[in-house]
Amino acid sequence: MAETYFANIKVSGIAGAVPSHIVHTDDFLSQVGAKVVQRVKTVTGILEVRRSPRRQTASDLGFAAAERLLTEKGIKREEIGAIVNVTEFPDYVAPSTAFILHKRLRLPQSCIAFDVNLGCTGYVYGLHIACSLLQASQQRYVLLVVGDVPKNNDFTGREKPDHGYLMMFGDAGTATLLEKSDQGAGIRTELYADGTDFKLLYTLGGARCADAPREVTRWSDGVDRSLYDSYMDGMGVFSFSTTVAPRLIKKFLQERGETSEDYAGFYLHQANKMIVERIAKLAKLPLDKVPLSLTHYGNTNCGTVPVTIIDQLGGVDSVEPQRLFLCGFGVGLSWGVATIEVNPADVLPMLETDEFYAEGEVEPS
Repeated sequence: MAETYFANIKVSGIAGAVPSHIVHTDDFLSQVGAKVVQRVKTVTGILEVRRSPRRQTASDLGFAAAERLLTEKGIKREEIGAIVNVTEFPDYVAPSTAFILHKRLRLPQSCIAFDVNLGCTGYVYGLHIACSLLQASQQRYVLLVVGDVPKNNDFTGREKPDHGYLMMFGDAGTATLLEKSDQGAGIRTELYADGTDFKLLYTLGGARCADAPREVTRWSDGVDRSLYDSYMDGMGVFSFSTTVAPRLIKKFLQERGETSEDYAGFYLHQANKMIVERIAKLAKLPLDKVPLSLTHYGNTNCGTVPVTIIDQLGGVDSVEPQRLFLCGFGVGLSWGVATIEVNPADVLPMLETDEFYAEGEVEPS
């Protein structure tokens, strides 16, 4: 989709939540050895991730972030026209998790709710969708909730558990408040998709995977698999990411007559350190303007961009607006960029919580 400009919309607040439990990359020394651990740390840059307790889901973290954001900013719930929830790991197949958030946040019936199933590009796609809804409505606010807590990270019973997966991916939930306003620089987006290579990144489950076992099973190719397993062609993803992302960043800047000097920071999807730094180099971005949050949060899937914003700006004592350049790339395959203006005072420090929504649980009898 060509560049879209939302002139009368701004980001009024960003908040995030993570579980308290920290899993260190060095915790895997006894399982995989020092050589493998050091290689993971060198290539990915990840030293630790946050891991949710079994009963906590992405919506629990998204709810904690959204409730805090709305409460601290004193937002009237009846002024929220839509809640858009972006996640690859919803609470249920149906209804959309956005409806559970709608209930828990006490939003009005005039506020529509729906999910978007998207990973790595989820935040920039979500911004575009939320801004489109807000621009076409009479409401003042739209709430964008983005985050993932994969429930395919339990490798109990496997002969060869995927320790690399456990070392790389972390859990997080975020909330972004979008508001109609004549102040600020507005929000710009430019998005793309190509389903040709959708199998470079996919997760078992859904109607097309009727034969996927619910328990861990050894398949004919010698690999242990079960429902909700994720698969990635590492080299294919690396090639895709380091081709489309820098090309789009350079194109977007050149068409608007801008350079890296026009932005306070470039917030890229935190796939891993090698990919982020490679994109920065190819797009000719100064590394001191390309922050990394994956060191302490890992790859939080669709939440990496807002998690990085919170990591950099949350709690910063400043009221000077910052122009930020955002870029997502990955599952789909999809890629896109967005530009926003954020006041650091509107970015809340990261919240820790292990709470979960017991009322929403459905357990076998």
